[in-house]
Amino acid sequence: MKFKLKSFMVIFVLIFFTLSLSAGNTTKIKRVGDAPLLSIKRGKSIDSVDQLKELVKKYSSRIEEGLQKAEAGFLFQPLMDSIENGKVNEKAIPVGTHLEWMLFYSGRKVKQKADVEWAGKAPLDVFCIPVQKDCKDYHVVIPKACGNITLADVADSKPQCDLKVSPALVNPGETVTVDVSGSKCVTETEVSVYYEGNKVETHVISASDAAWKTSFKDPGNYEMKVKVKGVNGIYVAAECSAKVYVNNPPSCDLKVSPEKVMVGKVVSLDASGSSDKDGKVEKAEFTILRKKDNSEVDKNTITAEPFVWKKKFKKAGEYKVFLKVADNHGAYSANNCEFDLRVEKRLFFLVEGGLGVAKGTYTTLAFLRGGIQYYLIPSKLSAVAVLGGAFVFNDDPFNHHFLSSFVLNGHFGKFFLGAGFGFSSSVRDLYLHEGDWLPEWKSDFDLVLQAGVDVLETPTGKGSIFVELRAPMGSEFTFEHYHEILLGFRLAF
Repeated sequence: MKFKLKSFMVIFVLIFFTLSLSAGNTTKIKRVGDAPLLSIKRGKSIDSVDQLKELVKKYSSRIEEGLQKAEAGFLFQPLMDSIENGKVNEKAIPVGTHLEWMLFYSGRKVKQKADVEWAGKAPLDVFCIPVQKDCKDYHVVIPKACGNITLADVADSKPQCDLKVSPALVNPGETVTVDVSGSKCVTETEVSVYYEGNKVETHVISASDAAWKTSFKDPGNYEMKVKVKGVNGIYVAAECSAKVYVNNPPSCDLKVSPEKVMVGKVVSLDASGSSDKDGKVEKAEFTILRKKDNSEVDKNTITAEPFVWKKKFKKAGEYKVFLKVADNHGAYSANNCEFDLRVEKRLFFLVEGGLGVAKGTYTTLAFLRGGIQYYLIPSKLSAVAVLGGAFVFNDDPFNHHFLSSFVLNGHFGKFFLGAGFGFSSSVRDLYLHEGDWLPEWKSDFDLVLQAGVDVLETPTGKGSIFVELRAPMGSEFTFEHYHEILLGFRLAF
């Protein structure tokens, strides 16, 4: 009984000299080292962080028990981790520093004292361990001279912004993901988007969403700056930002040569004039459609400069050529490049007929011929060969006769002029003219001149009105008495 009484008195004296009560509920501590939580000898101190690590491991059960008593058991593991990871600062706290509570070891028991103030004669050397839990910053202080664990203060954690934007390089209209899920102690994030330095929009991302998907249509530089709202409900500017570059699509340029081409001849589809402002053109995609029904005829992708496709057309018709180019970032040309191409037949079959007069008393006749037309130079020069017959309306002295010609026609837009030769069978018997008998208009070669205009035209056919002048080439014939004038319609198909 006397032993227990003496022990009680010793403990009482230790506590009395260690803790000096002041007015109110605050306990003023004037010295430390009498009741160390992390047992160290009197007059000794914890000299290093490594020694502190050893002691907290050794007395971890005391620490956990004490934190439970202080209703701060949730701090045990974060505190142990912070010390183990070296998140420890060394400093001296000034006289008058208030502490929320202190854990110490007395009478073989872990005890806790709330509302404590350092009231010694000089600043107290301590280890400071910042511990974050549930967006609260707990500043734990351990005096070097005793190893007691104290809580200096608790504050709302400063919001920590983590902004990730992907991808950083996009084409117009592609999705950009703005991710703030890595932010800590943030309840809301305000993202402001700047285009070429000018603010264009603001979007708020809640903590539950954590990401925002958006897109940008205008090429150029975009920057995202953020404000974050902490657990205290106050917005603060965050030191995190991200940039996105929206690629400038290439511009296509299509040249077609020649603009009119004959079947079987090569036409050049040229995309070499295409360009890209912020990169380079990497491929050209050509598509050819038949104009009348938009059916696809052919397509070709060229991936090497100069991006020229040499193409032959097997069938006549009207075609539409489309071009789009892609740059090194996969963006396709924003503008449209297309060309209407006319592919014409080189060889046409002809049917032509009409009315005419033969010199005499200008006897009227009708003619009908068939043949071919072959273009030697597309839209410029053609050869026409026809044969048929002329049928006179008065038999005597004019005869129905064979009528043929071979003419070279020069084409000037819709108009054409031609010259050549022909052959006619006997046109007229002896003819009495003003009391004189004119010689027979016998079978002979004729000089042929033509002029006409195309009144109907498609890639596969034409309709033309023409005038033809014919005169026999024999020396006994004179133009005054021997010639024919024909006016006809020619259908080429």
